[in-house]
Amino acid sequence: MDCIRKSLTYANVMATAAVFIALGGSSYAAITLSKNSVFSKHIAKGQVKRSDIAKNAVTSGKVRDFSLLANDFAAGQLPAGPQGPAGPQGSKGDKGDPGTNGTNGATNVTVRQGTVVSVPNGTTGIVTAACAAGERATGGGSSISGSTGWSVIESFPTPGSTGSTPTGWRVDAHNATGAANNLVAIVICASP
Repeated sequence: MDCIRKSLTYANVMATAAVFIALGGSSYAAITLSKNSVFSKHIAKGQVKRSDIAKNAVTSGKVRDFSLLANDFAAGQLPAGPQGPAGPQGSKGDKGDPGTNGTNGATNVTVRQGTVVSVPNGTTGIVTAACAAGERATGGGSSISGSTGWSVIESFPTPGSTGSTPTGWRVDAHNATGAANNLVAIVICASP
């Protein structure tokens, strides 16, 4: 016992007492605090954390009006507002460069006639008419003598193959008038 007394100093006693007070003080506070006895003045600023707040403890009544921002809400939670008014019309753009003149269309249209052919009764005659160099056929037909009895079998531009440029007209017609009669092809030609 004397050995304990010899090593006992004021500092040792105070340190031991401080440990007991510290350990017992927090227990004392936990035991003696009554419900709703801790107020905001007892809490240091910035010490209440998310984990200290109970789930669903913060309701809309506890949130200051107009303090939340759009990014505080999940996507789709905020309704879209009404469409705003149309903005002002922009300034007129610069005038574009003038385009180049296109090639002239058909300005000269001419009717050309082929050779008159006498077709005997009961036979079929084939006649053609051609445009001049540089002209294109745009239509055609035939001229016949005799009032009735002719049957036009074909009437088409030449050459007649798909994709070709027509430069003439062909007519195939059968003469059943009872006598020889004349048949002639006619072509309408156009050039720039």
